[in-house]
Amino acid sequence: MLIETREELRGSWWVTDDREAAEHADRKGITTRDTMHIMGELVSEGTLTAVDAFALMQTMRDRDRHMRMPDSPRDLQ
Repeated sequence: MLIETREELRGSWWVTDDREAAEHADRKGITTRDTMHIMGELVSEGTLTAVDAFALMQTMRDRDRHMRMPDSPRDLQ
């Protein structure tokens, strides 16, 4: 994996909604994030409202994107 071998990628995050890939990266000491983490961070920094982030995730899910889903927009705050 490039994230392990390229100096300029040290400290980078591995973004994946694939649980097995995330577990593999975690075992290698690579920081992982999934869509729900990213949306929560966007809400925290004020880039998206929780309602907009939740709606976007629902649209992604409706288009066959498989990811962890919050129960409500409140879970993204």
